[in-house]
Amino acid sequence: MPIGLPPPHPWFKPLWRRLLVLGVCLVWLTVEAVFNRDSPFWLGIAAVVTVYAVWDFFLRGGYRDGPEDEGADR
Repeated sequence: MPIGLPPPHPWFKPLWRRLLVLGVCLVWLTVEAVFNRDSPFWLGIAAVVTVYAVWDFFLRGGYRDGPEDEGADR
């Protein structure tokens, strides 16, 4: 793990929890984009949180699913 990155949190290990959090972020982003066009600040915050969730949960590789990770200590 590179220096400066937080370690993966064990609560997010199950895929369904990561998808649930990402879904909430996407709903928030959609609400900000559709209903709150007067305040781009919150749209930007929602976009940054959503992009970070995608990167942290799926692209970084800290939450690998599979039988090879069952007994691995992290």
